[in-house]
Amino acid sequence: MKKFDPNLPGAANGNYFALPFTQQEAEIVLVSVPWDVTTSYRAGTHRGPGAIIDASEQIDLYNSRVPEAWNIPIGTIQVHEELPVLNRSARLLAEKIIPVSYTHLRAHETVLDLVCRLLLEKKKKSKKTKDKPKTLLTTSIHIKKHIYTTNNTL
Repeated sequence: MKKFDPNLPGAANGNYFALPFTQQEAEIVLVSVPWDVTTSYRAGTHRGPGAIIDASEQIDLYNSRVPEAWNIPIGTIQVHEELPVLNRSARLLAEKIIPVSYTHLRAHETVLDLVCRLLLEKKKKSKKTKDKPKTLLTTSIHIKKHIYTTNNTL
């Protein structure tokens, strides 16, 4: 094992918890799978393993129940260079089959998208119930109120 001080912040080395163990030295090997081909809610889960590795460098390795937990040989298998390429190309194919969720679309909508969506929803409701549509002034006030409420929650 290389010189390693568990009391210092981890040095980025591509391993979980920035532990210094290679695959050959490790008794436990963690495998990262940056894959989001079949994710239906939102693409981006492929970034998870890398984000966890980056964040885990800052974890305090002291544990009172396992005094030298940092010394347990845990290694990390590096992601094969072709996996991200395969993930991207397979994701493009999957998006033709897996419907994008309504929540995902709303998460990325702009104020203009919001106004258009609200007007379309209002129009659909008025056609279904055969009620007289509200005036433009009332609709405008409703939209401004919704935008104000949305902006306040951010």
